[in-house]
Amino acid sequence: MALPGARTADDYLAALRQLSPPGIAFGDEEGRWDDLLEALAQELGRADASAANMIAEMDPRTADETIAAWEYMLGLEAGSLSLALRREQAHAALIATGGQSPAYFVELAAALGMTITITSPVSVGWSPSSPPCAPLYSVYARFVWLVTGPVGASAGRRQMMEDLFNRLKPAHTVVAFEYV
Repeated sequence: MALPGARTADDYLAALRQLSPPGIAFGDEEGRWDDLLEALAQELGRADASAANMIAEMDPRTADETIAAWEYMLGLEAGSLSLALRREQAHAALIATGGQSPAYFVELAAALGMTITITSPVSVGWSPSSPPCAPLYSVYARFVWLVTGPVGASAGRRQMMEDLFNRLKPAHTVVAFEYV
């Protein structure tokens, strides 16, 4: 990936020729001096491209070679995600400020391109045929929350959201996912 303003070998060759001293000894474009300038320009062009690549690798949204390092640093697992989804997941994890409210997770899903709803607690085991005194919720239901997402979301995007939510959720809770 070339950055705006990145110089090529031709740019460096032109600059080196302009910086060469005038005179018959250095003026021949077919001589050894020009061969040396071309070799130097090639290396300077490669160094410039390498610097531009390094700058691109500093952001997980544009990382290619360092995406595995980003995932390791952020505690993510690549699974079977594509490179584009891995970049998106790493970026979302990097900019996540944290939070425990349902609104935070709804915003996090929106940043991933999904519209979700969160309900808590999840109803457990009650039906019209249950005894009148049966509790609507179990004692542990207060630690469960249900994330309802769209059916149309790709499997990779669902997996990315589930992994991210399970990593960021409060430790004492359980997240259930449903797609309707």
